[in-house]
Formats: sequence, structure tokens, C-alpha cells
Amino acid sequence: MQGFNVQANYRFLKWFSLGANAGYRYRKTDAEPSKNLYVYLTHSNIPALNASVTLSATMLETVYISGKIYSIGLNRDLISSKLNLGLSYRYVDYRFPSAETPLRQSMAELNLGWHPVKKISVSLNVEGTFEKSRNYERVYINLIKRF
Repeated sequence: MQGFNVQANYRFLKWFSLGANAGYRYRKTDAEPSKNLYVYLTHSNIPALNASVTLSATMLETVYISGKIYSIGLNRDLISSKLNLGLSYRYVDYRFPSAETPLRQSMAELNLGWHPVKKISVSLNVEGTFEKSRNYERVYINLIKRF
């Protein structure tokens, strides 16, 4: 497999960050190359919420799928460097060459991260995926001990 990846980030107006990541990959056995583009804008200090907000978009093109993902996420320290809350929403629009019907999903996510001591962290992630005909829910709990 051959390809390249380019990334650029720019911070402006003290609290704003803008970034992009583009990739191109090609394998001799693939009929088409794979291409992806990710762009984001972050406001890292919303005073009323004491939080950061990130808007992002992802575009993908492969031989198997073409799609777009739009996202907004809010992140806030509840207790500085100890307890963190994240909320996000994603809209996914995938199209498959082998299927007539596109896959459209709305996804909501809640993350809670706790760092009780320096080398231990615990996180809880609750995610819901909502489609026209069905819904999925997932819960993840992580315990990390660093050495």
C-alpha cells in the first residue's frame, strides 16, 4: 500500500483552532484509491459554559463506501484535571456502491472521565445510534493504570 497524509493546524484569536487532515492511499489490487478529508473548528473557551466546542466534518471515498460525517462536541472540566464531561452528536451519511439505500445515522455520546490519582483513570462512555428502522445503545467502562 502506498499513500500520503497531510495535516495542518492553526490557532487564531487566542481561543480558536482550525485544522485539516487529508489522506490518499492506493493498493495495486484496489480498483480505486481511498481518499479522506477531516476538518475541524474548535472554540476552546466558551465563558458561559466554561467549556470547549468542536465542529467537524469528515469526507471519505473508497471503492466500498463514500460518506460524510458531521459532528459537534462539547467538552468541560467539572473538577479541574480530575473530572471531565463530554457530549457529542454525529450525523453519518454513508453510500455503498453495492446497495441502493444509503445508511443514515444520528449518534449521541456522553463521556465521563475521572482521574482520582495521577496514574489511574476511569471513564464511562454511553453511546446511542439512531436509524430510521432501529436503534443501538452501547456502554463502555475503562479502567487505566499507568506505570
